[in-house]
Amino acid sequence: MRSAILSGWWKTIGLALALLAVASCGGGGGSSSPPGSKLFVTDGGNHAIASLINPTPPPESTFPFDRTVEGPNTGLNDLGGTPSISAIPSVALDAANDRMFVATQLHAVVFDNIGTANGNAAFSRRISATFDKGGGLRGVNFYGLYLNTTSNILYVADVTGDVHAFDSASTRNGATTPDRTVTPDLGTIQVIFPFGCRQDPRPALRRYRPQCHQPVHNRLQRRVDG
Repeated sequence: MRSAILSGWWKTIGLALALLAVASCGGGGGSSSPPGSKLFVTDGGNHAIASLINPTPPPESTFPFDRTVEGPNTGLNDLGGTPSISAIPSVALDAANDRMFVATQLHAVVFDNIGTANGNAAFSRRISATFDKGGGLRGVNFYGLYLNTTSNILYVADVTGDVHAFDSASTRNGATTPDRTVTPDLGTIQVIFPFGCRQDPRPALRRYRPQCHQPVHNRLQRRVDG
């Protein structure tokens, strides 16, 4: 396993930091086994995921990573889109189920038991997809990931500006198609290389907004958001 040292407020580090995720993943179990990692850093330059057991390392400190997922079995080397630093642009973490989705642009690579994954650990599943944007099928670029753990839906922000939704994310595997694709219409403004997407977790609300009419009507218009 490569020895990686993290130091000086994450600055003097031999890694390309694409994303830092803090989570309460499980792992471990027996007294002889170390606990699961809780802080994950994607290393786009080396196509790896490094992790720490301690989720709150002290500032201005130097320490080695506890685990590094790296190697041909991980699926992190099978890249698409832009190379090097942007090779692993984002991850989505299901802390309660100890599962991570890793974007490699060509795929979303899934690791079960990510808290204890180490070395040349094989991925659990790998998702690829195509969709019809008009004029034929094109591949989904898994760039920005967001996971709704309540509804088990994986959202993917494509570099085209499209947002794809994949139901049953925890068991999705292999070549597939998105269950839904949203293409934003900003008029004359072009969407240029979105980095991610987020879903408002609040349920859609029925809101009543007063609308001005002639005095004789004096009515309310009901508006449904969502």
